[in-house]
Amino acid sequence: MFENALIESKRSKGSRGRLLTLPVAAAIHAVALATLMVAQLWAVEEVPEPERTVAVYLAPQAPPPPPPPPPRGSRTSAAPVARQPLVQPIEVPSELPPPSDGSRAGVEGSMETGDGTGTEEGGAEDGTDGGVPGFGPPPPAEVEAPVRLTSVIEAPERLAGPDPAYPEAARKARREGVVILEAIVERDGSVGAVRVLLDRVGFGTGEAAMSAVRQWRYRPAMFNDRPLAVVMTITVTFRLN
Repeated sequence: MFENALIESKRSKGSRGRLLTLPVAAAIHAVALATLMVAQLWAVEEVPEPERTVAVYLAPQAPPPPPPPPPRGSRTSAAPVARQPLVQPIEVPSELPPPSDGSRAGVEGSMETGDGTGTEEGGAEDGTDGGVPGFGPPPPAEVEAPVRLTSVIEAPERLAGPDPAYPEAARKARREGVVILEAIVERDGSVGAVRVLLDRVGFGTGEAAMSAVRQWRYRPAMFNDRPLAVVMTITVTFRLN
């Protein structure tokens, strides 16, 4: 009977301990969680305030006022010029006296009558006859610069010229394609400067195309029934037969 009472008391104590363990554990977890949250709040660094840029705009200064006009009474009137009376000469000389220094008579810059050459005093610096500048040989005519070919200009027409030679390296490599050139067709129909804009073949086809185009002859471009020097593009096709 005593043993049974002892076992029942142990069981009652064990059940009470289990009931107390759950609230205590929950309280400990709550305290730990609260402590962690408070620590995180205290550990947050302060965010620095952004720098503020202050822009100062100054109004432009007004221009200075114009100077006051001069007073009306301050104008100075020019003194009148006294006219000399015309006096008729008593005797008109029949001929002028010869110059004392032996030089030619006449005003500097004038021309002698008869031979049409300039005087020693008035000859022009550029050596023109008569001592009058500006009457030399006419200046050479200005050469018009070539213009870009547009729809309002009648395009040049090829008249003669050899075809480009197919480079042996491109032939062996079985390369085909186009070479685009930019050339100047002069007013007489000849080809001036030539340069390569695009070479899709390579292997010396660009040089071969330029060498052939330089020998071409054109009917020049026309505008208002007048020949023009134009800049135009020429496409040369390299194709294996």
